[in-house]
Amino acid sequence: MWHSCQSRSLDEHFAGRPRARELFEAFRATVEDLGPVTLVLNKTGVGFMTRVRFTGVQPRRDYLRVGIWLKRRVESARFVRVDWYGHQDFVHFLEIRTEADLDEELVAWLREARAVGDQEHLRRGALRERA
Repeated sequence: MWHSCQSRSLDEHFAGRPRARELFEAFRATVEDLGPVTLVLNKTGVGFMTRVRFTGVQPRRDYLRVGIWLKRRVESARFVRVDWYGHQDFVHFLEIRTEADLDEELVAWLREARAVGDQEHLRRGALRERA
């Protein structure tokens, strides 16, 4: 996911980008419907975090570039790019251009990514090692 040590406010991220702000608020509501999150604001975008960041957005003029961290590679024409960070860490990038893009398929990926953010995969591994 994107990272920068500099911070910007939401208003700074979306200055002159009213359509991107509308899409962001709809995306934010979709993510928050899955449970509480912490917003992480930096120079390049806005991250959503539980224990760690699991999704984030980079505002564009009239759409959002969204990154979703999954522990597997997903094949979908919706992804404009997939970055592999070793082992089983993949960040899938897609664009949100309309509210219709916030569909059940995206929600399923966000739910899966939230489990990564909660670090459930680490707890499952620790339980297997004890058994």
